[in-house]
Amino acid sequence: MEQLGKLGMMIRGALNKKLAEGLRFTAQQNKALTEHYHDFPKTPDGYDAWHKTLHKILDESYARLENQN
Repeated sequence: MEQLGKLGMMIRGALNKKLAEGLRFTAQQNKALTEHYHDFPKTPDGYDAWHKTLHKILDESYARLENQN
């Protein structure tokens, strides 16, 4: 019976670690997006590069979500 309790604790610990890693990634992506939006170009010439970086950040997020399923 004690083995079952230890196994349950190990499983919960692994799930909590995965959740913590997911939350950390989400916070990092949120920070990156917020900083990026603050860097919105003042003139149209910088828009293409800004837009490309935006989609790079979003693609990383979408890829991470797809890999979790």
